[in-house]
Amino acid sequence: MADRLRRLELPQVRSQRVHRLHKYWRSKAGAQGSVPRRSDIDPTELPDLLPNLMLVDVERNPLRFRYRLVGTRIVDFAYHDFTGMYLDEAGWKEVEGFTRAYTDAVTERKPTAGFYVWELRSGAPGTCEFALFPLGNEQGEISHVLAIEDYEFPLFDVYPDKY
Repeated sequence: MADRLRRLELPQVRSQRVHRLHKYWRSKAGAQGSVPRRSDIDPTELPDLLPNLMLVDVERNPLRFRYRLVGTRIVDFAYHDFTGMYLDEAGWKEVEGFTRAYTDAVTERKPTAGFYVWELRSGAPGTCEFALFPLGNEQGEISHVLAIEDYEFPLFDVYPDKY
């Protein structure tokens, strides 16, 4: 597949996890068009989504993205824990597409979503839908991104004893 990452509008996303997080994000946004603050987000309100979530720091001058927290399910599918790493240092084939998606979420101050494919250890394709939700600081600047990944292939067939 030549284009391993492609952007989607949120209504195109099939993942119910993504839609639940979007609803939660909107409930914390307050006034129409505003972005929730990082302090408005309470992960304990989303316990079943935690393994699929990432919290990403937004650094400026230059604009960079550092993974502060990475959920356990994401670590399993990435084959390593990239907590503390910068997106531009991760070495993923999709880094340019992800950088554009994160940049758009920050500059447009609205959620961004997409779909990507990568190769599993077995050689089979892994698929994932994702969404990025910007979060502000007390001054209203986008300081974090709350991200979710949901993997869309038959996990029960691959790991019947784990799920």
